Amino acid sequence: MLAQPALGEDADIGRPRKPPRMIPVESSSIELVGYDEETQELHVRFVGGQTYVYSPVTRAAFEALLEAPSKGRYVNWEIKPYHRYRRR
Repeated sequence: MLAQPALGEDADIGRPRKPPRMIPVESSSIELVGYDEETQELHVRFVGGQTYVYSPVTRAAFEALLEAPSKGRYVNWEIKPYHRYRRR
């Protein structure tokens, strides 16, 4: 018999999360971006196919990225220096 999670435990621990909906952006270096509100994770797929996940990133920072005239410059100057990342 499988153990049930205790009250307050997350039953999804250990399971990979479904990535957020990815939005195409106009950029020479970035193909798609997505944001997971619950985990405060910014997903960025670069030209060439590599996806990086940055955290914790605020919703405001994600919205600023979408509005930035240069998406690559915004990620390089405002996201990379201040947030942890992992490759997905």
